[in-house]
Amino acid sequence: MQEATPDSCEVPSRVRRRNIVALVLSWIVWSPFQAMARPYSQLYKKELGASPLIISIISSLSSAIVALSRLAGGYIADRYGRREVLWRATFLMACSYLLLALAPDWKALLVGHAISSLALFYQPALWSLMADSTVKETRGRVFAVAMFAPGLISTLAPALAVYLVSSLGLVTSMRLVYAGASVAGLVAALIRWRMIRETLPLEARRKLSFLKAYQEAVSFVGRRLLALIVVECSVSIAYSFMLLQPYYSVYYLGMSETEWGIVWLAGSAASLAVSLPGGYLADRVGRKLSLELAVLLELASALLMYTAPVGRALTIVCMSYVLGSTGSSLYFTAIQTIATDLTPPQLRGRVNTIRAMTTDFSFSVASLLAGYAYEQVGPRVPFSLAAVACAANLLMVALAVGETLAAASPADKPFKQDAKRSAYQGERG
Repeated sequence: MQEATPDSCEVPSRVRRRNIVALVLSWIVWSPFQAMARPYSQLYKKELGASPLIISIISSLSSAIVALSRLAGGYIADRYGRREVLWRATFLMACSYLLLALAPDWKALLVGHAISSLALFYQPALWSLMADSTVKETRGRVFAVAMFAPGLISTLAPALAVYLVSSLGLVTSMRLVYAGASVAGLVAALIRWRMIRETLPLEARRKLSFLKAYQEAVSFVGRRLLALIVVECSVSIAYSFMLLQPYYSVYYLGMSETEWGIVWLAGSAASLAVSLPGGYLADRVGRKLSLELAVLLELASALLMYTAPVGRALTIVCMSYVLGSTGSSLYFTAIQTIATDLTPPQLRGRVNTIRAMTTDFSFSVASLLAGYAYEQVGPRVPFSLAAVACAANLLMVALAVGETLAAASPADKPFKQDAKRSAYQGERG
């Protein structure tokens, strides 16, 4: 028997509006600093003594910690509510950025990233709060509009990082950026504490043990979402093989730090440019076509990185990153839309956690392989593996994923049937 959680339409409209405004404000304050740090994160690690394999280990460990922390976060979101865990964990994550700013070597960075990953146990609460604070009829448009303003600012923010790095040097600039991210994160935590209202009423919080709660969610996933999760894991593996793209571009292909920053800006702009059309494509043309196009773009990106010439790679790397960023934007829009189509409200926190855990662990294992292959076999090898994984992904999406756009009820069939039965009929809404 499933928990009786009210749909988002039962959350008062003033609470829905207030929550969306609070989240958008917190993202506007915080996301520019996070965006400024991303282009140079791997290069910062390298300057503090990390090798490609160490960078992969940090990424792998972070992904594993995120996966485990979300396990608790998904249960808390469905059992105790969204608000408290969200603002408290935001505060913890803000503090972790200060450690990144002050880190004397890569070992301190490892600790900082571990704390930051642990704090992300708030993500299931955030996803659930977003879903609770929208109604099905306008959910896609609200998501797109809510993400557009922070996305626009975050697209422009790395330009300041490029300027700082060219003026002050990499390490000094990154310390300033991480310190700014810490202060902005504290402001975001304050906004979420003061403005957000709970969307999960007390009567919906059935007392369920941790184990039983996840048994219920795992049963649902096994019956309804297995094919979707296989595709998500495969895509995550392909992304993990591209993990060392910044390091590879600067330290193997010979690009300058400023050139890499320009490439990052181009990719961010492309991702933002297709965010709204991507939502329209998923809603009007179909989710499956969006997924196929996304994976095809990722395949092209991996092939370009694999063939990029040493010493004159700027144009090829820029093309690769623009195609990859465009593909990522289309992919996450399509996959989250499918998830919204199929998951019932009362299981959102836990089911989203299971989905995220499987992809996080896939990324964790494959990123270690990418780092090992880069150091021990050759810098180009991970990108050839990424191309192979993308080709396999394209085949899986074509054969295993069906269309959910026309689904009118949980009884509809979002995945193709096998010879015996409709194995992966789904509910996500």
